[in-house]
Amino acid sequence: MKSRRKKYGLKKKLNTFLQSAKEYRYFPVFWLALYTGMRIGEILALRWTDVDLSKKIIYVRRTVSGTGYQPPKNKRKRHLPIDQDTADLLKKHRKRHMEECLRFGRNGRQTYWFL
Repeated sequence: MKSRRKKYGLKKKLNTFLQSAKEYRYFPVFWLALYTGMRIGEILALRWTDVDLSKKIIYVRRTVSGTGYQPPKNKRKRHLPIDQDTADLLKKHRKRHMEECLRFGRNGRQTYWFL
């Protein structure tokens, strides 16, 4: 009984956190960390070419750390299936990202997500 309360309490806290962070620019980072289990360095190293929205797959090919971009922690690339909610969130984020890139004169396909 005690572990159920703990799980419920954590789930409730995570939902509260996600609801309060929904309008924050980096909300997709929090979402991916919580719903895919990706490490923060893997998320920050993603390029749009690593995301296949039609197949609903994220390809983890690199990570970022204090010394730059490297292969993932276990040195093996992997792919992660994503659900429809995650795909929809990423479509929305990509649209906003591309608009920002056009506004600032950058080619969005060549940049990392959040830089």
